[in-house]
Amino acid sequence: MEIKLEHNKVKLATTGSHPTTKIGAVVNIAAPTNPGHRSLREPQAVVFVIDRSGSMSGHPLEMVAKTILGNLEILNENDMVSLVTFDDSVRVELPMSPMTNVNRALLTASIGRLVSGGSTNIEMGYRIGLAEASKVSEGMPTRLILLSDGHANIGSVNAEEFKALAQFANLNGVTSSAIGIGVGYDERLLAAIADGGSGNHIAGIELAEAAAGLKDELNAAFNRYYTDVKVSFEFDSTAFAASTSVRHLSWVRAVNVEGNLFTLDDLTAGDDKSWVFELGLVPDPNIARAWNQQGELRGVITAVEYATGIEVREEFVLGFDFVNEADWVAPQVDPDVEAELRAAQLAEVRAKVHALYEAERFDEADAILREHGKSLQEYIDLGILSSRASSRMQSQVDDLMYMSMAPALEKSKRMYESVNRAQRGRRNFRDDNR
Repeated sequence: MEIKLEHNKVKLATTGSHPTTKIGAVVNIAAPTNPGHRSLREPQAVVFVIDRSGSMSGHPLEMVAKTILGNLEILNENDMVSLVTFDDSVRVELPMSPMTNVNRALLTASIGRLVSGGSTNIEMGYRIGLAEASKVSEGMPTRLILLSDGHANIGSVNAEEFKALAQFANLNGVTSSAIGIGVGYDERLLAAIADGGSGNHIAGIELAEAAAGLKDELNAAFNRYYTDVKVSFEFDSTAFAASTSVRHLSWVRAVNVEGNLFTLDDLTAGDDKSWVFELGLVPDPNIARAWNQQGELRGVITAVEYATGIEVREEFVLGFDFVNEADWVAPQVDPDVEAELRAAQLAEVRAKVHALYEAERFDEADAILREHGKSLQEYIDLGILSSRASSRMQSQVDDLMYMSMAPALEKSKRMYESVNRAQRGRRNFRDDNR
């Protein structure tokens, strides 16, 4: 666990009010890979909500069944599991049950005999899935994974309604993730479920992608290493004005009322994540306008080891040098922090490109992606980044370039996933095969 600053220089006005100096800060947290973690972890619950409408016939349904069955060893006898399927009607194939040997056999048999047919009522499938999720003991982490290849033609098709459902469930401990299969699914609805449910959205355009994405999702759900991850900031009140602030540029789960305590995200064993912040530093009006003035930022990063309940804690103290504006020169910046700031700014680029994709202005959107991808690649090629930062930025470049070359029918779906993945700081599970 560490925090790094873009630089540590704060500008002092010669006369009048002091300006705000904006400085990037990056919190880096890595979760160890612990082979024994799975056996130690607390019980968890998972609800599979599977589209079995007519369009899922054949390979799609077979792929879903094979992938779930191939990963059931992740669940142990203390976990809970439920299987819900839907077309124009909904069936609870397996009510929420402990993963005993008997129920494991029942789940395997239920998945093995799934038959497709009928229209698509995503709303009812999702609602019944959430009802199953609500049956677990209070406090048990629960993940709902919805898989669909189609557009809803029965029930609600309002993305905001799905998002509100997911948000309410998330407040009660249920994370919702959604995997789209093929090029015919409604990415608006599935992305709304994932965004509202603080989960992941995966564009499984190819069946192999969907299978790999589902496996990655199960791994993330059942190999959690750190939970309740937080970072707090406290500025030296004798050096900084009350208007000094912290703004998160990366997705966070929650921010306290004072705006100085951020709840980040859980980490799976082996995860290596970064969160980007912008410090708005304003010198105290009474500080001497002279050389050698300094101020401090104190804080703490905490996380709870999911398997043991032990809190891991890393305190930090960062010093800032105040520089009179008459002597101000552009500070030398930390290249790794600069790289993370560039990556965070890509959120606006993705939003703009997504809007262009939905307007079918593909050439214009792809040109923007290539421009930003080229710029970031040139920064990587300077050779000034650490190997960690270089690898993280290369993944960003690859994502932008891959998106610019994707077929038109895939672009919007892949962009929804790209936005969700960037917000969550998730590694692209495809990277190993590119």
